[in-house]
Amino acid sequence: MWLILASIDRAHALSAAIRHQDEWVGERAHVFHPLGATRTRDMRFPFREELDKKWKRHNEKWGSSTPSPKLNIEVAMPLPEGSVRLIPTEPFPTMVTIIGDLSSARTVLITYHDIGMNHRWCFSRLLHCMHSAGMLDGGVAVVNVDAPGHEDGAAALPGVEMASGLNLESCATQLQTVVNALGISVPLVGMGIGAGANVLLRFTCDCPSKMAGLILMNPSLGYPSRCERVSLSLVRSLMSPFAMVGSSVSTMARIHFSQRALACKSLPRSYARCYRQPVEWRNKQWFIDAFRSRDTIGPTSRLEALKAVPMLCFSACESAGADFISNDYTEEDCAALVMELRMEVAHTRLSHMRIKGCGAQLAEERAEEILQPIKLFTQGIGLNFGR
Repeated sequence: MWLILASIDRAHALSAAIRHQDEWVGERAHVFHPLGATRTRDMRFPFREELDKKWKRHNEKWGSSTPSPKLNIEVAMPLPEGSVRLIPTEPFPTMVTIIGDLSSARTVLITYHDIGMNHRWCFSRLLHCMHSAGMLDGGVAVVNVDAPGHEDGAAALPGVEMASGLNLESCATQLQTVVNALGISVPLVGMGIGAGANVLLRFTCDCPSKMAGLILMNPSLGYPSRCERVSLSLVRSLMSPFAMVGSSVSTMARIHFSQRALACKSLPRSYARCYRQPVEWRNKQWFIDAFRSRDTIGPTSRLEALKAVPMLCFSACESAGADFISNDYTEEDCAALVMELRMEVAHTRLSHMRIKGCGAQLAEERAEEILQPIKLFTQGIGLNFGR
């Protein structure tokens, strides 16, 4: 009898694994990709025909008959050794990581990360792909800006009450101080994700002459939507007063990444397991508060400064998201930005690309896919990124 029951249990387990294969993760699991999913030859499931049907349905849902062109990256090359500088800004110093030689650079790419992250979590994969494709050669330097207290191994910020007074306008002012302290006089290309994109937009409104172009991922111009405010308030409540650091990290990872990335990619899974020390999240609370309580960037008169700056916007809204809360607000924010800039200030050098089946951190999930549009954009504005 126990043999029969064991066989039935095994059959049920195998059928459940097939039904829920999109959520199944293992050392030899398949790897998802929206332009054609692949699987290893090493899979142990015996029902090949059923799996093939499910792969077909998966590709019909997430696939594309006209995939975007990709740069040919033959060998993944490590990034050059970077230098770290601590720039005195108010009220806390700002850490920047510089890749390349600023003194001889003809173009500088300046990056700003999203909430709960730093430049390593947001841009490392994209920068590796750009370097491997030769896009960081030929006089291109990269300045990765980390918000105060967000760099790896950061010490606790000395005054929590001082940090609570920081907002996104303060971050834009800090960014001006960083650019002036580094003595950058060549054209700047800004690259930001989420809250970092909002900071770069504010910086560009104040200093449009310094910017040659903006590459923004899930940007926003106005107030946060109700769903966004609820999602970030949930994360903030888990941090403080409940001090449930593990739950807050997991929820933030679901806001940033898609379910497929959390299942199959190493960096999102590493992020979901990191930052387990309370001091690390205590430093990040002020940036989350600043973003969830942000105000609109400004009236039309201030937005007029963006008219002269070419912009490439990417949007993706299929993050796993917090339970029972819609995560479509990233797509809506970007669409509202594009509409307002085109209608209110007649911005004619603005491109918008929607990335299907991807979470908010598309620089990590779809680095290879957005590489070619970035290269074409920089060439279109008269800058030569790479050979």
